[in-house]
Amino acid sequence: MNPLQIFVESSKKLTPSLIEYEVGTEVEMIVYRYLEDVRSYYDDVLMVSFVDAHVAFLEYLKRVLRRDVLRDVEVISLLSKKFKDSESAPLIAGRLGSIIEGKRGKILAVFLGLDFYSIVFSEKSLLELFPRIVNLTRYNRNLNIVSVFNGAIFSSSVSQMLYTFSLNVMKLSIERTDGDFKRVLTIIRSAFPEYNLRRWHYDVIGDNINFMFDRSSNSNHFKLHP
Repeated sequence: MNPLQIFVESSKKLTPSLIEYEVGTEVEMIVYRYLEDVRSYYDDVLMVSFVDAHVAFLEYLKRVLRRDVLRDVEVISLLSKKFKDSESAPLIAGRLGSIIEGKRGKILAVFLGLDFYSIVFSEKSLLELFPRIVNLTRYNRNLNIVSVFNGAIFSSSVSQMLYTFSLNVMKLSIERTDGDFKRVLTIIRSAFPEYNLRRWHYDVIGDNINFMFDRSSNSNHFKLHP
């Protein structure tokens, strides 16, 4: 399996999941491809967006892919700058719980903008909110959760807390090798221990993501087609 397939299959088995990224890793394309791969598995896909994070996400995909995408994904906007709403962590969790409780079938909730939430309301607020996000599964046992966040702006205590609560962790980073910058995907934790802590270099070219297994297995080359 290529690393995205590993994450896809692992996220079906275990929840919650976490995608940590750095700027420049083309995280939007990784998340988009993930959603395309799992869409048929779920009856409902929710995009829970803090501080309008979904707007930049969808605009990026439309600009790169030159078409509207993810039309069947339901967006739940929280703390939108447009409406200047403000809610505490318990109220946010309660609102989301009410929505999720009424869903039927298999549900995926993808959380965007937790990093924005932390910047606006403080890391302490995020520390109070994230465990409540994880516990949304008590409202519906058919719920799977994936959170996406920019790890570079968090303190180590926040990152460790997010890792502690996440059963699947995929990290997207940038490294400098031989004077060149390369994108790296690392499976930190998954349902498949044999893949944990393995790394792949990857390139994003148009609609394609090319994965190259790092170092010990350069012959393993994978390509995701649109």
